[in-house]
Amino acid sequence: PEVLDPSSPRALVLSKAAKLLQFVTKQVPGLLDGKLALAHARFIACDFDAALRSCAACTKADPTYAAASLLQAQILLRQEKDSQAHAIVEQALAHNFAVRESPLFHLVKAKVLQSQGELQEAAKILEVAMKLPGVGAQAKSTSAADAARRSGLPELSLYDRCSIHLSLVEIYLALGQLSESASLMKKAIFEFSGGAQEGRVTIANAQVEIKKGDIEKALTMLRSVSAENPHYHAARKQLAELFLLHRNDRRQYALCHEELVKANPTVHTYMMLGEAYMHISEPHKAIGAFERASQINPEDAALASRIGKVLIATHEYAKAIEYYSTAVSQDPSKSILRYELAELYLNLQKYEQSAKELSPLIIADAIAERDVGEVADHVNALRLLARVQRSQEQHEAALSTLTRAKTAQASLLSRVRVDSPDLAAQQREVAAAISIQLGSYYEQQGEDEQALAAYTEALRFDESSEAATVAKARLHLHRGEHEEAQTMCVTLMRVSPDNQEASMILADLMMQKSEWDAAIYHFQQLLEKKPANFSALAKLLQLLKRAGRLTDAPRFVKQAEKASARAAHEPAMRYCKGVHAWYLNKPHDALKTLNHARRDAEWGERAVQLMVTIYLNPENETNWDDLELAENAPDPLPDSVFAAEKLLRELPPSPRQQVLACYTLMAYKTQQHIEKAASALLELLKVEREYVPALVCLSQAYLMLKQAPKARNHLKRVAKMTFNAEVADEFERGWLLLADVYIVSGKYDLAEELCRRCLTFNKSCAKAWEFLGVVKEKEMSYKDAASHYESAWVFENEASAAVGYKLSFNYLKANKYVDAIDVCHKVLKQYPDYPKIRKDVLEKARQALRP
Repeated sequence: PEVLDPSSPRALVLSKAAKLLQFVTKQVPGLLDGKLALAHARFIACDFDAALRSCAACTKADPTYAAASLLQAQILLRQEKDSQAHAIVEQALAHNFAVRESPLFHLVKAKVLQSQGELQEAAKILEVAMKLPGVGAQAKSTSAADAARRSGLPELSLYDRCSIHLSLVEIYLALGQLSESASLMKKAIFEFSGGAQEGRVTIANAQVEIKKGDIEKALTMLRSVSAENPHYHAARKQLAELFLLHRNDRRQYALCHEELVKANPTVHTYMMLGEAYMHISEPHKAIGAFERASQINPEDAALASRIGKVLIATHEYAKAIEYYSTAVSQDPSKSILRYELAELYLNLQKYEQSAKELSPLIIADAIAERDVGEVADHVNALRLLARVQRSQEQHEAALSTLTRAKTAQASLLSRVRVDSPDLAAQQREVAAAISIQLGSYYEQQGEDEQALAAYTEALRFDESSEAATVAKARLHLHRGEHEEAQTMCVTLMRVSPDNQEASMILADLMMQKSEWDAAIYHFQQLLEKKPANFSALAKLLQLLKRAGRLTDAPRFVKQAEKASARAAHEPAMRYCKGVHAWYLNKPHDALKTLNHARRDAEWGERAVQLMVTIYLNPENETNWDDLELAENAPDPLPDSVFAAEKLLRELPPSPRQQVLACYTLMAYKTQQHIEKAASALLELLKVEREYVPALVCLSQAYLMLKQAPKARNHLKRVAKMTFNAEVADEFERGWLLLADVYIVSGKYDLAEELCRRCLTFNKSCAKAWEFLGVVKEKEMSYKDAASHYESAWVFENEASAAVGYKLSFNYLKANKYVDAIDVCHKVLKQYPDYPKIRKDVLEKARQALRP
């Protein structure tokens, strides 16, 4: 069936038909044709979940009811649930072999294959469908009616006949078979011109022209679809996309949506106009469009919610608070707005105001007497309150609040199973989400067994929950239970091949096993399919660095940049480029690029964390023990420390943020500030007992305070822990600090073992190579020292003056005078004011070469 644009006039008529069908099916629950008609109406109205429930009710009553199964498969395809759609189609065939003769079965089967990338097979199936009675011929035939009766399916509609033609055209285009697609398109134009499907054919024909590269012709075709045509809305949306993607014409893009509003000024068209304005970064116009929609339907809380979210997205927090507060005071029944206001307060770290807003949503007693909606609001409010308490480090209170939410949700779930079975699946998902939240709290407290039990419980509520599967797999990985983690991830990726989190866990597993090539190949495959998969790109960059293959990175960075016209300017792309620059030892380039990503909702926090790290330690130094502390803080503060403090204020509270704040205090290089940092870290470690970043930071503080024994004890603790890829950099830093301590105390064998461990997990760890060079130099093995320093020099991207000096000096000691001179020139070219290398190495090497 054709899915109607909710803004079209026909959609308003459809809603009346749906209400009538609901009444009929309620009065006659055994009337399957009525339930199927209701499913059709809901599908056409874009209410996919309700349509699926109606289909499921039909097939439960009669598993051989093929029409319901095929509609169910079509809906699942629309929701991009390809594997489920495929299972439904096969099930329908198993119950009724006559389904095979239906053109609709061929259409759905082809769509499933197309979604799985099997285009050749999909084309073959549709080519067979084209030869079936009633598909290719204009007039309906008696054989078509007979086939429909045998399969138990209704006769093929004009819409579905057109769909078979256009789906085959689409597949031919995807296969690059332009002549076949053009030929079939001519037949479709002849077959459906002058009828209700003419607009669809015009839109498909425009796609053929786009594939040929004739954008102007495609634009002309789409413009020709008149406002009276039932497919005018679809044509105008396609026209808008063409203007934006192929002409980069933002004004025409907006104008197309403005014309849709002019033709049919409904809530939905104004919403579409608002979203279009947001897409081209015109939030003030977007708010105007959303407000017009809200005037048409002032009772719709979702519209008010969207306006609030736009204000938040544009960082106009004061206006957002004022807007939400006014809306809530005018209509206290709009609980979603109160909830979003509380969430905004939480994100702004205004915890008291957040808790105050949640208070009216929380039911004090007699939950059983409240309606389902009120109890659902109560549960959501408790979940958010737990987050507020957790942010305030009220861990016991957060667990208690969440346990209360779990109890209330269990009660709600029992009620909906009896009173509203349609809502049971949705409420099971909420119960699973609460268990996942509980699991993460237990995990933070170091109570792994309880966390594991919570994640297992989440999967009992919702066995298809990807979030629960990922959380449990990650916990198994953290506990060193690699087989369990791998089994869960592989199982999940069979069902959801594009699951990013599962991919990341598998990569971390391979990294812990030093299976670099397998991990890199896995992410290369992901990026070949989708070059702008920025999560995969960020992980691949990390893997390439740790495998010592960073020279392979530029190819993937360039591919991602060229993936689309906008890709190069995406915050995620800027983040990846910043990380790449940091890995190449280009701190200034890294900071400049990361700055473009720091305001992004998804990538901003990571970008800011890395920026703070770079500002505080651009040279990635570890030798803090020989530092002379000042009595007072420097006045004025160094720019780098000032910038780090400013950036820290942008980060939400978290253990990671606390550690970075302590590093910032230590950057003052006074005893008072470092002791303050150490105290804060000890407090953090009372809560996060095994938190490696805090242990490493505390060790560095003790080294700066000349308390090496205390530092060594904490670093030994880190060295005994099981490596966790999530905090790989901190493990590496801890091992290197301990190696430095051992080198100072003359324990070269222990230092060398730690450096080798670093290189097991990061072949391009320049500091590990440098320390190996230091060990060999102290043992007076200058050739070996030079070899290690050479690796450090390469992995520092030949940009470290200190490493360059050590390398050239050991070349000199190993009688490699020409090599020593070459390195001296490279260092002096970058650092002309580095006289030490000229006097100690360059002049002596030149003297040695003279006869």
